Amino acid sequence: MRAVCQRGFRPAETRPGLRHRAGPVDGRLGPPTPDRPGYEHAQGAVVILIVLKASIKPEKREEWLKGITEYTAAVRSEPGNVSFDFYENAQDSNEFVIVETFADGDAGSAHVQTEHAQNFFPWMGGVVSRRPSINYQDLDGDAWNEMAEVEPR
Repeated sequence: MRAVCQRGFRPAETRPGLRHRAGPVDGRLGPPTPDRPGYEHAQGAVVILIVLKASIKPEKREEWLKGITEYTAAVRSEPGNVSFDFYENAQDSNEFVIVETFADGDAGSAHVQTEHAQNFFPWMGGVVSRRPSINYQDLDGDAWNEMAEVEPR
């Protein structure tokens, strides 16, 4: 899959067969909360990295682009948001990947409680063709590190 970021960035090819797990521990979207398994670990995490993969109904593509663009601006304005970007698959114009990073578990919890998130999640259900996939990770340290294999010349 080759993706195009809304900002024009074109990441490298992803590895064939790369799979995503369902969610934190119990398969539900969002950061762990006290009532969910994995909460204790998340409280010590330095950063949260979330990758979502969504297939959009072809007839809802324009509505999706408008909605995800507005949502992106809202999430980026959150104090605990480190980054939020969405990417379009160059081979499938109705498949998108969202990459989100939050400063910590508190920022992730605050994010899912915002009005824009509470409105976006149900709205998204009306434009996707199937349930999105999620890769949710609590990371000790930075979400992004320099790639050792590539040296700019």
